[in-house]
Amino acid sequence: MISPIRCSAVVLTSAALLSLPTQKAVAQAGAFEKYKFEALQFSQLQPSGTSRTQAMGGAGVALGADLGSFLLNPANLGSYRRSEFSISPGLLLNSQDTNAGLFGRPLNTATSDGRNNFNIANLGVAIATTNDNAGSDWRGGAVGINFSRLATFSNRRTYALTGLDSSRSVNEFLLQDFFLPNKGNGDANELFNNFDDNIISTFADLAYRTYLIDFPTDSTYSTPLWHQSRARQSETTTVRGAVNQIDIGYGGSYRDKFYLGGSLGIVTMRYEQTRELTETLDVPTTGRASDISSISLRDSYETQGAGINLRIGAVYRPADFVRLGASVQTPTFASELKETVEPTTLTVNYRRPFGADLQTSYTSSIPASEFQYSLTTPFRAMGGLTLIFKPKSETMTNEAGEQMIRQGSAVAGLLSADIEYVNYGRARLSAIDNDPAQADFSAANAAIRREYASAVNYRVGGELRLGQVYVRGGYATYANPFKDQLRGSERQVVATGFGLRRANSYIDFGISRTTLTADLYSPYQLKKYDPNDVRADAAGYVEEPYEPVVSSKITIVNPTVTVGFVIQ
Repeated sequence: MISPIRCSAVVLTSAALLSLPTQKAVAQAGAFEKYKFEALQFSQLQPSGTSRTQAMGGAGVALGADLGSFLLNPANLGSYRRSEFSISPGLLLNSQDTNAGLFGRPLNTATSDGRNNFNIANLGVAIATTNDNAGSDWRGGAVGINFSRLATFSNRRTYALTGLDSSRSVNEFLLQDFFLPNKGNGDANELFNNFDDNIISTFADLAYRTYLIDFPTDSTYSTPLWHQSRARQSETTTVRGAVNQIDIGYGGSYRDKFYLGGSLGIVTMRYEQTRELTETLDVPTTGRASDISSISLRDSYETQGAGINLRIGAVYRPADFVRLGASVQTPTFASELKETVEPTTLTVNYRRPFGADLQTSYTSSIPASEFQYSLTTPFRAMGGLTLIFKPKSETMTNEAGEQMIRQGSAVAGLLSADIEYVNYGRARLSAIDNDPAQADFSAANAAIRREYASAVNYRVGGELRLGQVYVRGGYATYANPFKDQLRGSERQVVATGFGLRRANSYIDFGISRTTLTADLYSPYQLKKYDPNDVRADAAGYVEEPYEPVVSSKITIVNPTVTVGFVIQ
């Protein structure tokens, strides 16, 4: 007897990894499609740099001598005439308001959650160099060494759903290893033989050993899930980690008109996630209740590694009050990311003694494992414009050593604006040493090209000088990285700050507020088996429209303090 469960497959649509590669799954291309989310999370950068740069919305491609602008354009090192050191500790206050609904139908299950994080946003030194050749057009510059926090992963999301149709239960996902490889209509006897009593490596194995899949005879299979029951689903996902970069570079000045620079970036990446998904099935008023009382699935993993990139940049100063800048960064090449997967555990509770052992509860686990792969992030290009407003009058010394008064504007300060281009669809995944026997990332790379978009990001900021006090403000917008607008939204950044600057030291304070208004999420997405549909894949399955069940508003408040001083 075949139970009335719909024989459909499920594919993962979130960064939560219900399709972790295992010993058997490594050979299956589809198991690696989830890595597209890692490619995105390591490619999306957050506002970073010194408090000054952050308070100006991150705008700094043509800003000049600031260690935060060095990250954006190494040519800014050419503006240094004195050596400088600064450190920028900060806090990341992350909150998340979640509204859960069942495929477009709100269910009033709003929750609030989040995590906080202390970090060093920026730490660096610029060592000024001079050219002792009086006849040279090269006027010196600076060697820079700088540490920056490019992204912080520190958050917790909790939601609950009621009234989930059993046909959309996590049980459907757990059966994917059973139905999908066999197109939903395989011979039960053959399928039964695929299960090795000594190896637990796929979700089908977990389902089989907890009696979500059973074989009452050699030619039939069954499952205890019945459509009359409805599921109440809850999930908590906790993430930690960061992307950091150390830049080593040099920028020089040519006639104080052209500034050229280059840098090597050393990137470290770490992402850790723990997820617990639970479903409780109710007892229907009519029809047959499922023998299943509840299903719990827990998975946890950590990915870490390092990569390198190169950046070159230029700044042109056609007039004293205008600076034009541009920089390009190569893809970051992370040749060896290591993923450590903790045991994935499935627990199924039954309403009555069930299965061959006549127990009311069964637990099975996929053993811990390790996996290595390579990632190439997208190329990035930036352009910037800075307008500098001098004080109304300024005493200066000319080349002959004579004192002179230069007239300026009524307002002292600057305005700076940046534009950045990045194509998230250009990220690529590959096996170590390109060994096709180790892993096949073709499905993941195809999904990256299909789902991720090119993005244009904008940043603008200003600084007002009031004697030794500086007041700043800025705004930035980061485009949605998905082609399908339902998959995400723009990030908006509003920032402000102030600073006190003396001849040989300074202190700056900055605070930014980042909002992501539509972080849409679904723990899994169903495919239907319809080989007659023109949209069907080679296995006969059709991907249904994306149906997020959770909508989150994420707010990140990031206060930083920068302390800097001139090195004599």
